[in-house]
Amino acid sequence: MKLGSRLEAAVPKDKIGDVKVMNNEYDNEKFFEEYAKMSRSKEGLKAAGEWHQLKPLFPSLEGKSVLDLGCGYGWHCKFAEEQGATKILGIDLSKKMIEEAQKRNSGNQIEYRISGLEEYDYPENEWDCVISNLALH
Repeated sequence: MKLGSRLEAAVPKDKIGDVKVMNNEYDNEKFFEEYAKMSRSKEGLKAAGEWHQLKPLFPSLEGKSVLDLGCGYGWHCKFAEEQGATKILGIDLSKKMIEEAQKRNSGNQIEYRISGLEEYDYPENEWDCVISNLALH
C-alpha cells in the first residue's frame, strides 16, 4: 500500500490541503554542490555525527532484507551489505542522490530506485529492517 493513500485515509477530508508533500531540494544544483562538500558526503558514516549512537541500535542484518528510506548516497545500504544483508533497497526522491549512491555504494545485494517515501508501494512482510536516517527534515 502506498503511503500517500494511507495519509489520505488518516487525514480528514477538510485538512488534506494542509498535508505537505516531500520537497526535492537535493536535485537543485547549488544545494547539491554544497551538500557534496559536507564531511558526511565525502567520508560516509564515520563522518556522520549521529552514527556512533545509531550503529549499536541495529539488529543483526545477516541474511536479512533491508529497506533504506531516503537513502541519499547509500551509506546505510552499503553498511547493510557489509553486515550480511541479502536484499537491500535504497529509495530516494532525488535523482542526483541515487546517481551518487550507485557510484559510491553499489553492491551485489543493493538496488537503488528514485521514489518519494509517499510514492513507494510498501509490500507487507517484505522487509526485516527499515532504515530512515535524516529523511524527514
